[in-house]
Amino acid sequence: MIKKVRTYFSEHGDRIWPLVGITAVIGTLMLYKLGSLTGALAASEIAVTHMPLGWHGLSQDPFFLPIKFLRSLLMILFNHHGQTVVRLANTIFGVLAVLGFSRLLQLWYGGRTAFMGAALFLTSAWVLHVSRFASNDVVYLAALPIMFYVQMSLKRAELSVWMYIAPVVWGLALYVPGLIWLVAVQIWLLRKELLSGWQNLQALWKRVIVGLLGLMWLPPLLLHVFSSGSNFATWVGLPSHFPGAIELGKQFLGVPLHLFIHGPKNPELWLGKAPVMDIFTLACSLLGIYFYATHLSANRSRSLFSLFGVSWLLVALGGPVSLSLIVPLMYLFAACGIGYLLHDWLKVFPHNPFARTLGISLIAVAVAVSITYNVRAYFVAWPHNPDTISIFTHKP
Repeated sequence: MIKKVRTYFSEHGDRIWPLVGITAVIGTLMLYKLGSLTGALAASEIAVTHMPLGWHGLSQDPFFLPIKFLRSLLMILFNHHGQTVVRLANTIFGVLAVLGFSRLLQLWYGGRTAFMGAALFLTSAWVLHVSRFASNDVVYLAALPIMFYVQMSLKRAELSVWMYIAPVVWGLALYVPGLIWLVAVQIWLLRKELLSGWQNLQALWKRVIVGLLGLMWLPPLLLHVFSSGSNFATWVGLPSHFPGAIELGKQFLGVPLHLFIHGPKNPELWLGKAPVMDIFTLACSLLGIYFYATHLSANRSRSLFSLFGVSWLLVALGGPVSLSLIVPLMYLFAACGIGYLLHDWLKVFPHNPFARTLGISLIAVAVAVSITYNVRAYFVAWPHNPDTISIFTHKP
């Protein structure tokens, strides 16, 4: 067994070790001062420490099942619910979001653009906030990168294993309020691939397993959803009180306002009125949106804009769906913008090594400045802000 493992690592080390190194960097940044940055917990985090554990808690309220299950597991394993343990489930989901996002960029844009885009996403102040604070927001942050990776894998993979993975991912996503619409959009976009994959599962037992993997999630979910009207509204992403037309219009416009002009007033998760996206990332994301808008016939463009529209509407409704759902999409657009800039620059100077190096270096410097700004905003400015200090006052 050990010999086989060594042989595998020797044959695939060029792919494995970079992944190990990247994961280590991501984990280090996510875990740095996780239990001490704010000195205490917020009131909503204290509520997490008092959540019912195990099957009893999950059966009472299965919404946000993936992170609740992980929290239960961690709190049962670690008797002392310190700040690190309370936030650790969020950090794990944050790492999954970054890894899924990075893999997507590698498949779409190649190594150089993927490295820059993933670095921007990893060090985004919003990603750090949501991944290091005990709330349910991080599930929305991780949802789209993971679901998109499943979608791309179903489109390009020859192995039928993704026919088994997809229903598990979609089944878990159904437990997250509002994501039923994204699951429905994905299944519609993949209808040809799913039909072809089903036909390739010629053995009856394989079809039975895929069917069970898709259906086994539904009974406990549907029992909870239809036990009350408020549960159903939450499940489909609606607010408890539906806003009027004028208020809904304001909330609809508020989504880009938070992304580009000033962020939400929420000291638990954000610093003052700073926009969610810095100026460089904003410019690149708008360039990426322009690029995909000029290639609407492409499958990827239709997928991105379909999910973008549904996500925007869900966030604007003001229900349980948070802004974290749309942030990964904006960074996907930003990575496209970076790739677009590099492509056009290198097309103008295809054989001039100085010009090529200059163009790549300028973008790399801009990325580095953006990274520095976001990391300092989260690790330095936010924990020392008076509003933040007034929120994080509770000891576990």
